[in-house]
Amino acid sequence: KVREALKVEVDMRVGVHSGAVLCGVLGERKWQFDVWSNAVTLANQMESGGKPGYVHVSEDTLRFLGDEYETEPGDGGSRNNYIKKEGISTYLIRSRRQKRPSKPEKDKIVPA
Repeated sequence: KVREALKVEVDMRVGVHSGAVLCGVLGERKWQFDVWSNAVTLANQMESGGKPGYVHVSEDTLRFLGDEYETEPGDGGSRNNYIKKEGISTYLIRSRRQKRPSKPEKDKIVPA
């Protein structure tokens, strides 16, 4: 949709993983915010092991997403040694699932 709206060819890789992080502010004069954890490392590797034009998610993230998105196997281990070494299952998001319209309730008769 971004390509169509802006008429620009955009092919970004996006990697997403869900997990615990430790974060903090470093420095006395010039502050810098940073985050650390294995989850942050994996999210970084998910991006580098992704495919242009797709959102590459870990199995942990997919569980949070439920059935909101159409996915396909991501095969991240074939493009990234860290993902392969850790044995992480990955997925590529294809599109958002179409929500089924809810059935209208029949007119309820309320006794007077």
